[in-house]
Amino acid sequence: MNDIESPTYGAIQTNSEVMANGETRYRMKACDGSGYIRTRYPDEQGSWQNSHFHQTTFETYIVQSGSILYAELKNGKALVKEVSENEVITVKPGVPHNVFVCPETDLHTVKHGQSQPDDWHACPELDVLLASRASNC
Repeated sequence: MNDIESPTYGAIQTNSEVMANGETRYRMKACDGSGYIRTRYPDEQGSWQNSHFHQTTFETYIVQSGSILYAELKNGKALVKEVSENEVITVKPGVPHNVFVCPETDLHTVKHGQSQPDDWHACPELDVLLASRASNC
C-alpha cells in the first residue's frame, strides 16, 4: 500500500490488486478503519466474495453499473436480493453478509461509522449456505 498523509486523518493507505476470484479492487483506507473500495468484476461468471461481518463498522454498497446479489444471514438462513445499477444498500454492524459481484459490474463500497482497524470477521456459516447457490446474474 502507498501512504498519503492527511492533516486530519494521519496516513491514508491506497492500493490496487487483482483478487483470487478475478475482481480488481482499488482501495483507500484511513487509520481509523474507515475507507473506500472500488471493485470491478470483468469475468463472465461473477463470484461471491467472502462472507463476513463488522462489529462497529457500517458498510454501504453502491452499484455504479451492473448488479450484485446481496446475501445476509438471518435466523440460520441466507436471504438474497438483487441490488441493481444506481441502487444502494447499507449493512449495519453485526450483520453477517456477502455480495456476489455480477459480470461487468462496477461497485463502490464505503466503510463508515464507528470504524475501527481490522473490523472484518469471517462468517463461514454463510459461506456454506451460499456455496451451492447459483447466481441469477
